[in-house]
Amino acid sequence: MKNNLEKESQVFLVAPLPAQTKQQGLKSEIIFEPNNCQIKTDRVFGNQYVVWPFNLHAGETTLCRFLFMAEVAPIKTVLLKSFQLSDYGQQVKTDRTLFTPNRFIQYENEKIRTLARQVIGQEKNLKNILNRLNNFVISQLNYGQPIAGLYSAQEAWKNKTTDCGGFSSHLIALCLAVGIPARLVVGFWAGYNKNEMHAWVEIMLPNGQWLPADPAVEKLKQQGRTKKRGRLGFVANDRIIFSYGCDIPLEIGGQEKQADILQNPLVFPKNGSGSCSAKVEFKTL
Repeated sequence: MKNNLEKESQVFLVAPLPAQTKQQGLKSEIIFEPNNCQIKTDRVFGNQYVVWPFNLHAGETTLCRFLFMAEVAPIKTVLLKSFQLSDYGQQVKTDRTLFTPNRFIQYENEKIRTLARQVIGQEKNLKNILNRLNNFVISQLNYGQPIAGLYSAQEAWKNKTTDCGGFSSHLIALCLAVGIPARLVVGFWAGYNKNEMHAWVEIMLPNGQWLPADPAVEKLKQQGRTKKRGRLGFVANDRIIFSYGCDIPLEIGGQEKQADILQNPLVFPKNGSGSCSAKVEFKTL
């Protein structure tokens, strides 16, 4: 991280911590360098993140990092043929964590709701519905123009060319529009020469299980542009989950700030945007 000003600057550096799930567990305590940091939890999705406070001199550069060991298993969920759309209880459909519209998942937009209804038609079987929605997103969107933040569902549909985040936000919005709970998952590829950012989807089934989906990787796989593995019902153990959801509230220096997603480290300088900058690298052994 670097202070770009010719005067001292107060800044907070925020980074997400790896999630702990049934398929992803920490094998050691996280080591923070420097260790003058706080661990916090966001009030909506329950993601954990670390906050470093700094007072940087003019032009000063500093290094922050955290080290951890994790064990990751592939996720494979069976989508039963017997599930029906009507199997979702009212409690799930009123879960505000999943069904609150935000800047990116605009599932209450009438164009998105109409599009979702057109795709599924009169189908009531959940497996058939999810296959239709997933295949529709893959067929209609093209992969390209990656960004550090997140494309909204409407931006992805309008642009047609979008990155993994756009594929994911669009699929989530279509699912929510017809009453199927779904959420965004973000993290980094792990074990490759270059561990880039990645985003995919988890869809809650009526029995409470989460069904993974990775429409961006499916698209690239169909085009012969990747050897990575991910599809509706399966994701490999070549990725680290850092957070869930988007439009995330963070508590920074006694104030609430909004983050598009919790993936890359975020810089919150007191002297305004651009006064400090940060570079990120995610390495695996």
